[in-house]
Amino acid sequence: MVKKVFLLWMIVGFTVVLSACSASSEVFEASGITIELSDDFIQGESLEFPMFLESKNHMFVGLRESKVSLRSYGIDNLQEYIDAVVDNAGGVDSDILTFDENGIQFTYAYYTREIDGRSFGYMLVIKEGTSHYYTMNFFCVAKNLEKSKSMYMDWAKTITVQ
Repeated sequence: MVKKVFLLWMIVGFTVVLSACSASSEVFEASGITIELSDDFIQGESLEFPMFLESKNHMFVGLRESKVSLRSYGIDNLQEYIDAVVDNAGGVDSDILTFDENGIQFTYAYYTREIDGRSFGYMLVIKEGTSHYYTMNFFCVAKNLEKSKSMYMDWAKTITVQ
């Protein structure tokens, strides 16, 4: 009986320790984008991106563009928008893929860029909303991109757009 009680207390204690170590999450909303990230992200400021979130090792930026406005540039559908975004970014380093599971759908690709002598790795995410297209990027130091891909994918699955 004492062994069972001791074992039960060990299991409860171990569970409490594990749950205390797990990361909490926070939901962020701006410019028609909602995303759930770890709670070490904070809202930053950017003139270029209406949604700018940063943590110690990762950043997330997002913007939306009106479908009506883009028609004046000859962009009439999601594929034309994806092509324009990729061309504007100077291409991507991987295939452009579509994630489509359990009602969650987005287009994504990975790429690296050098900015001011530093190399960064990105996960580009593109989604279509009712009246806007959305372009978003997760990014980190390029050497950390490979190990960040699954985390970025998990975060990308939480994105909703209007």
